[in-house]
Amino acid sequence: MADHIPLAEKVGKEVDAFLRLWQSRRGLAIAMVLGLLAFGIWSISSIWIKGNQIDRLEGDKRQLEAAVRESERENRGLRETVAPLLARAAKEFPGEEINASLKKLVGRLEADRPGNRPLASASASVEVVTDSPAQVSAHFIDQGGYIAFGNGSEAFLTASSVDSFGNTIGKNEVLYRSVFQMPADDKMVGKPLRNIADAEYIQVEFSAMSENQKIVRGKAVVVFNGGLRAEFAIPAQTTDGRRIFVRNIPPFLSP
Repeated sequence: MADHIPLAEKVGKEVDAFLRLWQSRRGLAIAMVLGLLAFGIWSISSIWIKGNQIDRLEGDKRQLEAAVRESERENRGLRETVAPLLARAAKEFPGEEINASLKKLVGRLEADRPGNRPLASASASVEVVTDSPAQVSAHFIDQGGYIAFGNGSEAFLTASSVDSFGNTIGKNEVLYRSVFQMPADDKMVGKPLRNIADAEYIQVEFSAMSENQKIVRGKAVVVFNGGLRAEFAIPAQTTDGRRIFVRNIPPFLSP
């Protein structure tokens, strides 16, 4: 076995050999140094590039794993949704091809959505509180009011009443309230309820109320077709004559 040569001795011999080369053939020594430097720079840049590639691949892998998890979640939800529909379609349309029965079932469900049902009735319970020192306790049997859903100058639906109530409920607070009913021959009767969702504002008026009153608060609870309930807050405002407005009404038919 050859004797072990210490690393320091090896390095020393290499340095001595390089110094001799430098003295005898300096051009070759310079070329060697430049080659070593180029190789070192190439090695470092190669490692850096590969590190960036690995980081990108790991990021792509994480995104792909997240997409797979989301896809699996959606597939589970889809199966949970479709399975009952398949069972219901087979039960309600026995003997029919599954695609045809599903199409019929989906059409029936779509027609049964609240927004797609024809409007048959509408009633509204409306109350507003004014800032007034008046002492009021009255049933105005011949002074009612109305509520209307409007878009620009067009009224989609109007409900009215022939009477209303006024009561002082606190210091400088008078409550006006009434229940408004849509007439059976309103132009919206028979049309899809979703048409009313195009309304931009609600307008309310109480005939017994004085003009240019300061409204403190209020609310309007509207019931369509005897079962679909929507509640709207009436914000503080000063009436335009007797007109009270609820603007930018929310999409109450979205559910």
